[in-house]
This record gives sequence, structure tokens and C-alpha cells, in this order.
Amino acid sequence: MKKVIWMICMTIALCSCNDSDDINEIFMNRNWTLSFFQEGTTRTPSPEKENYIIRFYEGSFVASSTNGAEITGNWSADNKTRDFACTNIRTNSKAESDATAGKMTTFLRKATHYEGDANWLKIKQTDNVYMQFYNR
Repeated sequence: MKKVIWMICMTIALCSCNDSDDINEIFMNRNWTLSFFQEGTTRTPSPEKENYIIRFYEGSFVASSTNGAEITGNWSADNKTRDFACTNIRTNSKAESDATAGKMTTFLRKATHYEGDANWLKIKQTDNVYMQFYNR
């Protein structure tokens, strides 16, 4: 009897293991604040005087700064492979003249993967080229 109970418990434990992410928990209903850009060994922090925030909605996103720069578009992510892509990216005139917003736009256009949880998020081009955000 003990052996049967043990086997049932092991089956339940193995079936409940899941390597996929909860996309809604990671992306939705959060204000993600830019921490830094990582490009190889070079880390560029977000400007101290400006906050750059990205917020994800069902299929779309809005990234904005306190100076009025705005980037919008569509996004998709795969919770098993952690593939990530942005499409239909548009910017306003302030974003076009803002160096950090311009860099964010480039990173979003070239994004291929994500990593993270409810507290931090990396939007990646490659393993050592990414933007890192924290949940505010």
C-alpha cells in the first residue's frame, strides 16, 4: 500500500513540473522601469533624471519616458521557448530626438527572447545584448 501511495505522489509531482513561464504574471499589469542596457561587456545605465517605463497589454505595449517620449507597438512571447518579438513599432517626435528612447526602439525591433519573473525582465537580442527592467 505504501508503495502505491508513493508511486501516486511521484506521478503527481512529475506531472506538475512545468518549464514554461506564466506570460501574464511576467508581462501584464506591471510598470517595467528600464535599469540598463547590456551590450557585451558594456553596461549603460538608464539616465538618472528620466524614467523609461514599458507596460504590456494584451498584444500591445507602450513605452514612455518622463520627458514625453513614447514608443508603441505589438508584442508576442512564447512561454516555453521564451521567444519574444515586437512588431509595428511606432515612435512620437520626442522619442525620435531622445537617445535612450532611440536605443530602446532599436532593442525592441531586434528582440528575440526574454528572461524574467514578476520582479525583473530582460528583453534580449542575444545572451549578452539586452535591456533589463525592474518592476516598479
